[in-house]
Amino acid sequence: GLHAVKSMLAGQQGSARYVYKGVDSIISYTPLGGYGEYKGNGWGLATRIPAAEAFAGIARLRLHSTTMSALIPALALIVSLTLA
Repeated sequence: GLHAVKSMLAGQQGSARYVYKGVDSIISYTPLGGYGEYKGNGWGLATRIPAAEAFAGIARLRLHSTTMSALIPALALIVSLTLA
């Protein structure tokens, strides 16, 4: 967490994983550079999300892949035994 803050204050962008109030979290940060002739005021933007929420889609995909990896061969075996 502290490394991310130092990086953000140095005008860098990135992300980091850390524990926030006991929750495994991910923070992403970027400097705000202004627009057109306006060069900005040196501010940055950071956002945090619990890692479980960020990776929930991947966890669901892993579960579905595992389920399908077991079901497809089982169905193929049933069909082959039925047709034999």
